[in-house]
Amino acid sequence: MYTLLGAVGTQGGESFAFVGAVALAVAPPASVGVATVLLTDRTMGTYTRLRLGRLPTVAVLGLRSLPWLAEAMITMVLSAVCVGAVIGQLPLGVRLLALWPVFLLMVTTSMAAALALTVLGVGHDLEIMLGNSLVYLIIAAGGIVGPAARVPWLDDLGVVLPVRNGLLALRALLAGRPWQGHLLAEVAVGAAWAVAAWLAHRWHEKRARHDGRNAFD
Repeated sequence: MYTLLGAVGTQGGESFAFVGAVALAVAPPASVGVATVLLTDRTMGTYTRLRLGRLPTVAVLGLRSLPWLAEAMITMVLSAVCVGAVIGQLPLGVRLLALWPVFLLMVTTSMAAALALTVLGVGHDLEIMLGNSLVYLIIAAGGIVGPAARVPWLDDLGVVLPVRNGLLALRALLAGRPWQGHLLAEVAVGAAWAVAAWLAHRWHEKRARHDGRNAFD
């Protein structure tokens, strides 16, 4: 759908949108999938058991999210190859497969952002909604179908979201332009979201110890 939208009225827009759509394919497993990890602990009441372990709880949650990372990468491969073959973008899809480390980085940054955002929703039945909201924001501000700079405030928002800078790095690599700055920006965004996730979980743990209850109640 996004590839077709990009093809409407813009020369080269189909290829532009196809790259964006393949990048976008990693977002739902990484964002919504991670939200279900927190949701499971809340509904099963197992978070208190995690706090008894040696590893920080946020590290445990991150490790338990690894299957979603694998799903996101598999989805990327299928989107690049299978969808690419159907819509006549297979050569471009094969080129994207060679850039898998960039996709892996975008999956990681998306997971970090999801871990940080969904903490805000636990206990209020908002985990999945916030995970989905992250995906919608990436669609709106990530430059998926067309350059986000067409809407200035969306362009500003996209700078702090996962995927956006990684997608710019992908486009630069494909075009033979300098890409290092975009890649470093994606790393910085992911690191900032990871710190935010760690701080949010620390706050929940401190509240749980003070109140003597499950951190996500």
